[in-house]
Amino acid sequence: MPGRCRSEAAFPAPPNQGAVVVRRRSRGVKIILSLVLTVVVVIAALGAFVGGRTGLAYWQGRGDYELVPDAVSVPKSGDDDVHRRVAAMPLQVKSGYLPRGGGFDSSSWAMWSHDRVGSVDIKFARHRATALRSGADVAADELRRSRAHSAAYVQVTPLSGLGDEAFEVFANGGITVNVRMRNIVLFIEFTARTDRAELRRVTGTLMKTSIGMVEKINAQA
Repeated sequence: MPGRCRSEAAFPAPPNQGAVVVRRRSRGVKIILSLVLTVVVVIAALGAFVGGRTGLAYWQGRGDYELVPDAVSVPKSGDDDVHRRVAAMPLQVKSGYLPRGGGFDSSSWAMWSHDRVGSVDIKFARHRATALRSGADVAADELRRSRAHSAAYVQVTPLSGLGDEAFEVFANGGITVNVRMRNIVLFIEFTARTDRAELRRVTGTLMKTSIGMVEKINAQA
């Protein structure tokens, strides 16, 4: 019938709906896979960057010391007379960060003080290597800043025979000695009602003991 044929021609059959759904799903899967691949690439790049920096820091830090000793053990590890002098003062501060291997991974601090006797302050600080610099270079900068700060107020005297570099300062009725051993900075301050020779003797004994303890604990690490 001519009329019916014209009606069918005016309204063609709908497209294959199943094929449309498949194409949409395929497009969605491609988008998801593309996003996953992008995330994987970004994570891999970040991992390579972090790993590269860690590897460079490890390379820069070869030869650096790994541990600092317990500062509270210094007086009783050396001269008996110095030990008795320090023992006459109550322990006020005992601190250490990240204990490991009989010492500490980062820092250690102990302080004794008594109003009528004086005070002893002992600190160890270990500086870590970065991707561009060794821990020894970082520690050298720290000691340089400390020396410049002290020199702005008092006389700073360089010392030889102690670590890689050292200096002393007399101020406020006491003496302060700073020493760098590779990537470790040692600080000892002693105040007492005595002369400079005795201040130097006590501090020198404590510092030499401290240096020996740094060497010993890292030889065992």
